[in-house]
Amino acid sequence: SGTTFISASGVGFYGSRGDDILTENEPAGEDFLARLSVDWEGEARLAAEKGARVVLTRLGGVLGAGGGALAQMIPAFKRLVGGPIGNGRQWFPWIHLEDLIAAVHFLLEHSDISGPVNFCAPAPVLNRDLAAALGKALNRPAFMPAPAFVIRMVLGECAEVLLGSQRAIPQKLQEHRFAFHYPDIEAALQAVVRAAAG
Repeated sequence: SGTTFISASGVGFYGSRGDDILTENEPAGEDFLARLSVDWEGEARLAAEKGARVVLTRLGGVLGAGGGALAQMIPAFKRLVGGPIGNGRQWFPWIHLEDLIAAVHFLLEHSDISGPVNFCAPAPVLNRDLAAALGKALNRPAFMPAPAFVIRMVLGECAEVLLGSQRAIPQKLQEHRFAFHYPDIEAALQAVVRAAAG
């Protein structure tokens, strides 16, 4: 069966691409996160020279209780200061933690899959719609935007994690008929909020 090497990078590989639909066939971007992802994946690919099957998972924002992409957002919404980031028109690719774990198992069982694999749900959302869905799940308003210049001032180059737009879709997982347990953002967020409350 051979060795499988699974590397984790991110959809930041593609750079900020506006409304472009990003499958695994799209080229890398040019910004800081894209260059970092290219270098990281380049190192992982070296395992193929040792005979390993190399899978390069490109993660969207991971949604789960107790950490991940929502760790800062949920407390902000509970204090009524949550809302869109920047203009809210950037795409946010996401995946529920349960689907991420299931997708790793899926890769281990499907030896015909190699190379880049987008780890994100089939329906990325606009940041403003993510904020609205989270506000709904928490029964809190989602009207207090975080201005882009403040995010850049605080986070520097890493601001692109929040301000960049990646409309990534999981083409490879879908082609191999991976079944997402949480394909819908509202159901995913409600599950996370329930788990966090429990």
